[in-house]
Amino acid sequence: MKVQQSFDVDHPAETVWQALSDLELVAACMPGAELTGRDGDDYTGRIGVKLGPITARFSGKATIRRDDECYRGSVDGQGTDTGSGSRASASLSYAVEETGPGSSRVSIDSDIKLSGSLAQFGRSGIVNDVARQLTRDFSANLQARLNRPAGQGGEAAEAPPPQQAGEIEGFGLLFSVLWRRLVAPFRKLFGGGRDKGT
Repeated sequence: MKVQQSFDVDHPAETVWQALSDLELVAACMPGAELTGRDGDDYTGRIGVKLGPITARFSGKATIRRDDECYRGSVDGQGTDTGSGSRASASLSYAVEETGPGSSRVSIDSDIKLSGSLAQFGRSGIVNDVARQLTRDFSANLQARLNRPAGQGGEAAEAPPPQQAGEIEGFGLLFSVLWRRLVAPFRKLFGGGRDKGT
């Protein structure tokens, strides 16, 4: 399945790119993610999600490549959920572009493949809904990190992001996904706008 997401950040593209190049910071801003190791451009980690009664925790590895001059990068990763035996692989590209004085946009194009019992979520389209919610949470946490006031010596003051890394809470995410699906026909009927992160 193809997943396309984008979000805006109220900071210059160079600042956002530097933040996205810090994988420990990225993992801290992504709900459910944990970085466990690194060997050059190869990383290992885990990500967990609990969607209602369904719990999945993928462990795997990814290779990350970056073009620091063009603010573009790519990620190729794969992982396995030991509980269900499901496997996931993803290839994504991302880019940061300046959209105005002190503002930028991050665009992400993903190609995701699921196999095993969790593949049903790919067929139902719910993966796009989950990706949209995760993008909103991640962008809010990234913005909060970049907004932290500088401490002594000009370094950012130590403070946790609004949502720490850990298993993604399921019922709130499930409710928001179902709610958007329920109200979408009415929004189209009455001329409502599209979600920003699609």
